[in-house]
Amino acid sequence: MGGGDLLMSFLGVVILTFGFKIYSQRNLMTRHAPEIFGATLLSSLFSLFGTAAAGKLLGLAPELTRAIVPRSVTVALAMPIAQQLQVADVSITAVVVLLTGESVWCVCGGGLLFVGSFDGSGRMFVGGWVGVDGVSGYM
Repeated sequence: MGGGDLLMSFLGVVILTFGFKIYSQRNLMTRHAPEIFGATLLSSLFSLFGTAAAGKLLGLAPELTRAIVPRSVTVALAMPIAQQLQVADVSITAVVVLLTGESVWCVCGGGLLFVGSFDGSGRMFVGGWVGVDGVSGYM
């Protein structure tokens, strides 16, 4: 049993605990549903089309641009998306997801909450915008 297997054994407990936390905050989430869903929708669209546009502006090959488009999801989701986009080497997608995904937002996302004065709805907006993983500890 390796280190990865040990960490994966905690996954069920972590998901269950996160579910209890979300359930305890259901009134707050219901009250701020427009901000949560609006920020999630806007950030998803911006990431998808912004990455494709940036790849085109930078003159990247279409194959490479398609490989970096699914950079805003987890590796487990990015790999099938890259295959659907007919990317020949999905390892490029995996590397891009790891470099630009959770590692960046876990470091930078929480700091955005302390810039300016965010009340509850502002924190929900920023949380939806930069990703739950990066700011969940600050909510």
